[in-house]
Amino acid sequence: MTRQHREVFKNMCGILIEKVVSNIEKVRSRDGQVIAFTTDGDGKLEGKADYLYRAPDTVPCLTPMLVVLPLQLLACRVALLRRNDVAGMGMTT
Repeated sequence: MTRQHREVFKNMCGILIEKVVSNIEKVRSRDGQVIAFTTDGDGKLEGKADYLYRAPDTVPCLTPMLVVLPLQLLACRVALLRRNDVAGMGMTT
């Protein structure tokens, strides 16, 4: 795994945080780049990711919806950078 390799992690409401942190450490030990999504109230991923995006704290049933939007935008941006066809999304390369 080189620095070109990137992993995206999502931690919602502290569920399985030990497993998430362990996986992040494995990626970083192989010089991978880590992009993590978490909530404002959770500081367990602080300093462990190259890029850390926080969703506002809210009731647990709404949190996934707040994280899905930035993940979808990230996926779309990556697809555009890779010059994949995203015409079905109303976007052109």
